[in-house]
Amino acid sequence: MERVAEHLLSARLKQLDERSAAPARRPASWTERLPGLAGRPLDGDATGAVIA
Repeated sequence: MERVAEHLLSARLKQLDERSAAPARRPASWTERLPGLAGRPLDGDATGAVIA
């Protein structure tokens, strides 16, 4: 059982190391995302009247 835990820990640490070595991606700015979001239709539930 201990060997299995050591193997799993080793594999997980390797995954984390590979992930941290990859270049960080910067998300698109809102000005780039908004036109695409504005063109999408609303869900069926969201098209009703707004009750505050």
